Amino acid sequence: MINKHPDTMTYWRLGEVDYMGQPSWDGPHTSSCRWEDEQRLYLTSDGKEARGRSMVFTDDGSLGIGDRVYQGVSSDVQPPEDSYDVKQPRRIKNIRGTRVENRYIL
Repeated sequence: MINKHPDTMTYWRLGEVDYMGQPSWDGPHTSSCRWEDEQRLYLTSDGKEARGRSMVFTDDGSLGIGDRVYQGVSSDVQPPEDSYDVKQPRRIKNIRGTRVENRYIL
């Protein structure tokens, strides 16, 4: 069987913002994924068209808008500078509705 998620990503979920405006982060967490570096168009929450730099496919459905994703493994408590914001999460079911894949535009 072919591994459809051959890559590894590290992610941090966005937590509360402190009184100085700095976010707290829940992480790092690692997960297997398929990472594609190609630009994708998507619609923002206010209906404007924007462009993402990468698409990540994974079985892990815990990410949301504003969370940070890094390609590879990182043990940093804060997301590194070369990590990317999740711009658009999307859950895709198969025809029977028995499997779900999560796609994230970064």
